[in-house]
Order: sequence, then C-alpha cells, then structure tokens
Amino acid sequence: MEAQKHYFGLLTDSELVARGIEMRRHDTPRFIMGFQRNLILILLGGENCEQVRAEGYEKASELVIEAIGRIMHGEVSAKDLAVSKVLRKPLSSYARSIAHVSAAIRLAEKGKTVKEGEIVEFVHVDSKNHNPLCRVTPMETYDGRRCDREKYRELLLDAAETVLSTLGFSRREFGSKTRKETCRDLLLSEIRGRSSWRRRPNGVS
Repeated sequence: MEAQKHYFGLLTDSELVARGIEMRRHDTPRFIMGFQRNLILILLGGENCEQVRAEGYEKASELVIEAIGRIMHGEVSAKDLAVSKVLRKPLSSYARSIAHVSAAIRLAEKGKTVKEGEIVEFVHVDSKNHNPLCRVTPMETYDGRRCDREKYRELLLDAAETVLSTLGFSRREFGSKTRKETCRDLLLSEIRGRSSWRRRPNGVS
C-alpha cells in the first residue's frame, strides 16, 4: 500500500501479517475484524499474481456481498458489533461529540461513573441523528432491539476498500459514498449538532 505503516500480506509460511489496518485496531468491531482477516486470506490464497487478480478478487468480492447480507439481515450478534474505546481523559474534559464519549455520558445518566482509562463499549444505533447522544448506546444498556445497519455496512466497506482498492474495488458498486464524501457528511452533521450535543431530548432510551 502507499504508506509503510499501513500494509498487509502473507509470508511464505502462510502467516498473515498486517499493520495499521482495521483488523489491527482495538476499536474495530469483532465481526469486521474477522471479515477483513478472511478477506485477505481469500484474496491472497492464489499461487501467483494472476490468480490473485482474477480468482482471488472474485472470491473476495463474494465474501463482501455475503458479509453485507449478514449485517443487513440482522444476523450478527451485538457482541460482535460492539465498539470498544478507552476514555483517555476525564469525561468533563471532552468538548466534542465523540461516539465513546456520548456512550460514557449515557452511562453517567444511568448512575454509572466512567473514569479516565476505562474502556467504553457501545453499539451504533442512529449515526445520522443530530444529537450525538442518540447515535450510540452503551453495551451495558443495549436491549438488542435496533442497531444502525447502514453504519456497520459502511464500516465493513471501509475494511473491504482497504484490502481491495488497488485491484479496482469501488464501494460505489454497493450504492455507497466514498470515504471522502462520508467524512464530509459526518463533519457537517457534527457542526449542526454541536450546539445541543449535551442536551438529551425526551424519550431517549
């Protein structure tokens, strides 16, 4: 790949090595982590470059379709969709509406204190909501009734794009925006909700 700190591959003994990609990040949901690992193994399972570009890429594309189907049909457990992030500083020190901070605030509202250095686990439930407190739900209070399947679909496509982009993969084939377009939308959403991100509307569960 284009940066030395971001790479993946197979050694001659078939051991998978990777750095700087989704499967190596602690905040990647378990399902997406496993998906990306399997995607690399399938893609690079051929004997030469020609097999990788043809057979490997075709099989990898089929895996992407199958994984998206599992997400969209609700076949992935909440445990495998959970995101885990460390609270790096006291909750009161945060000024931005970061997902794990919103989850920690929701826990605080339920009477649980989340301290600096602790891990916050949450599920994406409504990532486009203008109020950041409504975008995620802590795992401790998650009832399993809903999750933001489109959000997880995008996270999965991020992982697929990391592995397959150099071979011509485009998330637009799945009706999805590019990462640049998605980041722009998230920034605009954050700006719209920044003025009221500490206010929780009535009826939030």
